Amino acid sequence: MVNCALPPLPARTPPPMASPVAPAATAQAPRAAEEEEALLRELALRLSALSYFFFGDTPPPPELFVGRIPTPFPADLPIPEGARVIGGIARGDWAAELAVDVTQSPDDAIAFVEAKLTAAGWQTPTLAYEAGGFVVAPYRTKTFCLSEDGPAIFVTARKLATGTTDLRYMLQTFKDQPSNVYTACKQPPSPYIWPMELPALVKPEGAKQFSMGGGGTENTYSQAVSIETELSVQALREHYDAQLREAGWQAQERGGDNRAAGSTWTFTDRRGQPQQGMLFVLQQDASKPEKFVYLQVTRSIGSASGATAPRETIRQSP
Repeated sequence: MVNCALPPLPARTPPPMASPVAPAATAQAPRAAEEEEALLRELALRLSALSYFFFGDTPPPPELFVGRIPTPFPADLPIPEGARVIGGIARGDWAAELAVDVTQSPDDAIAFVEAKLTAAGWQTPTLAYEAGGFVVAPYRTKTFCLSEDGPAIFVTARKLATGTTDLRYMLQTFKDQPSNVYTACKQPPSPYIWPMELPALVKPEGAKQFSMGGGGTENTYSQAVSIETELSVQALREHYDAQLREAGWQAQERGGDNRAAGSTWTFTDRRGQPQQGMLFVLQQDASKPEKFVYLQVTRSIGSASGATAPRETIRQSP
């Protein structure tokens, strides 16, 4: 009897089984993205907590405007052509901020905004704050007021590493402010409250700058920084002296050695009043690149027209 063997059956490959976690993962992906977006928005709002004076009972909740101009800004807010609106934040009808990227230089961007706002009736107050003192990078700033009671728009422009200009707008309406609080739009009753004027002093290229604070009285204001640089004390003083001369200051005396150097100055402020300035550079340890730089401005005697500083504390909003 012949043995007849049946041919082997073809191997059966079991069909692929769906992973038990796949449907859940697919469903969770959009949910995770939504939660992350919501958390990111909450984080942005939390970090945007009110950091300057608010005159009402309760600060209004912030509202983000992504890629849009916050509604508290005037409808005819001048934005340079070709600008990229990053967005901003509104704090009720009391304040708002806006960030815009433009291709124009900081000077040109500020000039454009100034021309448009001036034509619309906005003015720059005599006592408006201007960027001054020791800064890491140069930037321009300008203040515009529609009236003495506000609102005010503060515009700042600085060059980014990408080559574009970061143009910032900040609006303050001064709503609900007490009558004894003086703003950039309202001239204070005493010349002693006028802000001291410091030109913007940019650190040397490649140097590291660390702020050491500043302050003063109604007659004197000073700022100090620590600078890490390979420049000598004399070269560092010359670096800042050149910027003071460019700002219109007139040199009086200067001198020093390889450990300490200084210069004294006179200048006329925006009110036409004579002022005095002093720059001092010190290196405590010759083996280290760190230098201490100090700038002081003093009102000249009689520049305040004999006015007496008020006893009450006056707060000035930014």
